[in-house]
Amino acid sequence: MKDTAESFLGVEVKKAVVTVPAYFNDSPRQATKDAGVIAGLDVMRIINEPTAAAIAYPLDKDSKAAGEKNVLIFYLGAGTFDVSILTIEEGVFEVKATAGDTHLGGEDFNNRMVSHFVQEFQRKHSKDISGDPKALRRLRTACERAKRGLSSSTQIKHEVDSLFEGVDFYANITRAKFEAMNLDLFNRCMEIVDKCLTDAKMDKTVQAAILAGNMVDQEVVLVDVTPLSVGIGSLGEVFNVVVPRNTTIPTRKERGFTTVYDNQTAVDFPVYEGERARSSDNNLLGSKNQVTITRDKGRSSAEEIENMVKEAEKLNAEEEDHKRKLAAKISFESYIQKTRRKIRNRHAIPSPQKKKMEDAIDQAIQ
Repeated sequence: MKDTAESFLGVEVKKAVVTVPAYFNDSPRQATKDAGVIAGLDVMRIINEPTAAAIAYPLDKDSKAAGEKNVLIFYLGAGTFDVSILTIEEGVFEVKATAGDTHLGGEDFNNRMVSHFVQEFQRKHSKDISGDPKALRRLRTACERAKRGLSSSTQIKHEVDSLFEGVDFYANITRAKFEAMNLDLFNRCMEIVDKCLTDAKMDKTVQAAILAGNMVDQEVVLVDVTPLSVGIGSLGEVFNVVVPRNTTIPTRKERGFTTVYDNQTAVDFPVYEGERARSSDNNLLGSKNQVTITRDKGRSSAEEIENMVKEAEKLNAEEEDHKRKLAAKISFESYIQKTRRKIRNRHAIPSPQKKKMEDAIDQAIQ
């Protein structure tokens, strides 16, 4: 990357700004910075790819005159899909929400078209090219060109000379056919868009930004969000969210907790990230009396983040049942402890009766 930049610019490159998928959390972002150091680059900033797209297309142009804008960036790369919703005002890009799928990208659309034309070739010529890597590679290249062409045309003609065993391949594909064979992929994209809008607490709009003009010569401020909730594990494996998912970072949050025992002088705070109700089902970031988490220790990968969110949504009923059981357990324990204190403070109760009550309380606690 460094060599490519220097070749293009004609000067030595020492500093760089690098873009990464929006679903990257601290660990892969830090790995990207480390790779820059190995390459001899000072990576000054890591920017989400959708945010970078908003800057590349000057969506903040005339923002001082237009006031606050809400912009949704739909970023479908070769192997990943990211959606980000930004609020842009006076050069400040504030990320309101992000969502994505690390297993959905442009290659998936190419694969569908390749499979379609492999079947088409076999139907027309009774020849199976699926075992010939060279033929598949040439067909994939043609499919990529066709996919791009369908963005501006309603029909594209394939022409691949001597595709397999000297047989030429000619075929047409319409935009309607392409959309039909990829309908489930398009639906997956729109589900993620809906989720991102929900997280940002915004409604759908039909107004699109006009992507034209030059970049405004002004300082740009980027405000990002955390991809997963961060919180504290407490008694009974309860995950107490302190920083909710899609909170603007950096952030400062405060939340009060009570100790388990009277006169307790030290508390261990296990810090987790995730979306599950049980703390052990989430990813442990660290555990200290005074919590200081290193930048990338134990952080989840982009794929793990996506799986955590999906699993939490799927197991929502189970999570609610777990919360109810925990609430009942804690309420019962609180009642037992209050009863024990009352008995101990009643000096008029005869010792044999008091011992029976104490034994019953011990049994209940066990």
